[in-house]
Amino acid sequence: MKITPLKVLRIDADNTLRQSVAFPVHRIVPVRFQKISVGVGRQESTVISPILFNIFINDLPDLLASDGLTNTALFADDLAIWCSTPKRDQSKLNTILNLTLERLHLWCIKNNMTVNLKKTTCQFFTLNRQPFSPQLVYNGMPVQQSDVSIYLGCALDNKLKWTKHAELVVSKARK
Repeated sequence: MKITPLKVLRIDADNTLRQSVAFPVHRIVPVRFQKISVGVGRQESTVISPILFNIFINDLPDLLASDGLTNTALFADDLAIWCSTPKRDQSKLNTILNLTLERLHLWCIKNNMTVNLKKTTCQFFTLNRQPFSPQLVYNGMPVQQSDVSIYLGCALDNKLKWTKHAELVVSKARK
């Protein structure tokens, strides 16, 4: 039996969600002496907003990793998706990740969410001398590839060396 955080905290998830449904929808927001109705989304700058967002996306990591080959990590609204293959199976990597991105797209449609492709990058970590760069596609659009990515303040390069991260830390220290 899988224990979810809601059960550990002894929160009646069904009742809490029913009471919270009215929170993000059908609210009136004053804007320059006018009132406008906001139908979809979550109200920001409230104590309960991060909790509601976490409950809302709670099923996403398990859905994306349902193939048993893909892993995910969530921190706030940042999502990292990865899988590992031996050198001889690198051709499978493209298929595995594109199927995962398709599951993400279908989840986003179902839950009225969007992925910002301008902030989305893919990166392949390898010690192999021959570059490998499969083409990842999200909703028919290619995902931008990067040799260095910043994730949670840590610069990760495609050879997993710390040089780029050290340069980033030094440049921040000089400011």
